[in-house]
Amino acid sequence: MKILFGIVIAVLASSLAGFAQENTAKSGEESKLAFVVEPVKTIYAKGEKVEFTFRLSNHSRDKVLVAKTFQLAHFVTLDVVNAEGKHVEWCGRIAGQTDLPQSFIALPPGESVSKKLIVSCVNKDDRSRAWGYSLEAPGKYVVTGTYRLPQPEAFFKKLSPNVPAMRGPVSAQPVTVEIR
Repeated sequence: MKILFGIVIAVLASSLAGFAQENTAKSGEESKLAFVVEPVKTIYAKGEKVEFTFRLSNHSRDKVLVAKTFQLAHFVTLDVVNAEGKHVEWCGRIAGQTDLPQSFIALPPGESVSKKLIVSCVNKDDRSRAWGYSLEAPGKYVVTGTYRLPQPEAFFKKLSPNVPAMRGPVSAQPVTVEIR
């Protein structure tokens, strides 16, 4: 029995050590790049377009390659949860993407890039053109954004061989908006 208990403790300790190393690697990349998601307003009227500003800041000592378009469902995913704890659905379709060199920027140390985007569902009456998050119902919503570059490392080495890509993921602090 003592031997079995010892084995269980050893396996648990090994798992925790691996988890700690994994988190250290992620936090190292996250500390080089900060991602902020801010609502343009905290309160929106029902039916009003909900807009957010997305910002990446380079906290490293070197230039880093980042996406400057903040394209939803491609470079940025949002986890939107209503007051009942239910995840808000994406409306419409997610269009196929072609990544062009002008979608990226070599961000100098200490600099930021930002963009304001509508995140609520647009063109909802035409499912073939609709996109965004279904934010129609009145209530409070908690939004957490995550930035990442989904392309393989080889894509970035070819695109910009001398500037490393910050692929992420890097998560922003949660923010709250209200629909009235």
